[in-house]
Amino acid sequence: MPSPIKLDNTLGAAFLGNIFAAVFYGITNVQTFTYYKIHVAIEGISDLIIRSFYCYRVWRLSKRSWILGIAIGMLTLLVFGTNLAIAVECYKVTSYFQLANIAWLLYLSFSAALVADFIVAVSLCWLLAKHRTGFKRTDSIIRVLMLYIINTCALTTIFAFCCLITFIRMPDNLIFIAFYFVIPKLFLNSFLAMLNSRTYVREIGSSAPVVSIPLPAMSGTRTTASADGAGGKSQPQYEDQVLQIQIQTTDMKSDSAAHIV
Repeated sequence: MPSPIKLDNTLGAAFLGNIFAAVFYGITNVQTFTYYKIHVAIEGISDLIIRSFYCYRVWRLSKRSWILGIAIGMLTLLVFGTNLAIAVECYKVTSYFQLANIAWLLYLSFSAALVADFIVAVSLCWLLAKHRTGFKRTDSIIRVLMLYIINTCALTTIFAFCCLITFIRMPDNLIFIAFYFVIPKLFLNSFLAMLNSRTYVREIGSSAPVVSIPLPAMSGTRTTASADGAGGKSQPQYEDQVLQIQIQTTDMKSDSAAHIV
């Protein structure tokens, strides 16, 4: 009695499909491995551009202080150089577990990035705090900018610290890579958030306060006839009028804070 199940169009088709799926799965693994090899170089260029922007902002806000500019610039170039070196070395390794051979490069890159981010955050907050004037508009802008800097730089600094600590304590596994892949995205998002917040920050103090000052307006007097007096002399009656004056306070120091916006 012939079998009711035909293998050619049932299990045979499934077997052929699994073979093709296995082939494409292998190609996917190779493509993924290649992508993460060049990932370091691409993210290194991105970090160089963003840290250069922050370095320029610190330099402008510090009234062109070359000490801070050179310190952040040297650390930025050090991070970029080590990232390029790591990218070159990644082409020579055939397994992620061979990253232990370039551990000193990873230590140097993580440490330099951590110090650079910390200096940028502290410098910007310190310089902005020095520009507080007591005017509500300027201080509101500075407060918002400091919150943006602390929130964004704190995340990147925390992840960089976790990446460094996990690599030092657990060099035999890949837990540090989980933090390492997130850091460039956090850095890029903090940069874009700073750019996108410029319109909002500039609108904080755009509406100037209105002060109502009661003034006895002489021009608003009116003359009424008095019932007393034979001559029927008229006596001036004064009306109180309210003059609304729009006062917009400006401060020369707010121009320095605008460099961050």
